[in-house]
Amino acid sequence: MAPIDSPRHSDIWFKGKHSPHPPTHFRKGGFVDPCKVLEPKRKTLQSLEAERIMTVFQDTVKRMEITTALPHILESLPRFSVIFGQELSSHLASHVRLQNAYMEALAELNRISEKELESRKEAEPEKTSATDDEGFVECARIKIVFPDEFQSKYVLKREAELLAQGMKYSFREMLRFFRKNPKAIETVTGSKLVRSQDHVLLMETLTSLESIMKERLLTSPFEQQGKKSYLTDVINREKKTHATREKLEIKYNAAVKAKESEVYF
Repeated sequence: MAPIDSPRHSDIWFKGKHSPHPPTHFRKGGFVDPCKVLEPKRKTLQSLEAERIMTVFQDTVKRMEITTALPHILESLPRFSVIFGQELSSHLASHVRLQNAYMEALAELNRISEKELESRKEAEPEKTSATDDEGFVECARIKIVFPDEFQSKYVLKREAELLAQGMKYSFREMLRFFRKNPKAIETVTGSKLVRSQDHVLLMETLTSLESIMKERLLTSPFEQQGKKSYLTDVINREKKTHATREKLEIKYNAAVKAKESEVYF
């Protein structure tokens, strides 16, 4: 006869066979959250290369925070002028003037293009017919477009290109001014400024990517392999549990139907 303290076969079947290698998420004194197995053991970056990668990425995230908040900052520039200081505020005001000049040039270009399109439509030959002894005669009415319009369009196009280039350089200089002003960066990144929905989604994605990158840099190749093995084991156990549950449900439903049929008869 088997000892009293020996496990029954059904207990082994439900609880699983005893493994000589206990799982890593069990420790002395109790049960630890299995999700902690996936956390890296190191809490700080060890290599200089990893620190550089994280520094560059974090700087990129800060720049994107400034860039996405820039429309709101430019609209409410007097509100931030005291915090940003005279140098940064003056450059932002200059950037606003460049932006307005660029928008005016684009609006004028669109106006000339629409006018030119209307002129082309009016310049299309309008056929008029005259019936006489000689037969059908076609006459075309053509409108002449003055060369001054083309010249002004070329000048405006060139001006818009120069303004766009100037805005690009101004934006780079603006980021340099922000870098030299930690208080301004803290104001932009710390406060909840108004951003569009696309910009909010972009910042959430970048923040999530930053967390993933840091975790990946903290994880050694050996730990990464252990995580893969652990997750594979969890997935396989889940598949087996699901298959067993389906079999038990089928047997249970069949037994219930058989019992109901016995009671009925």
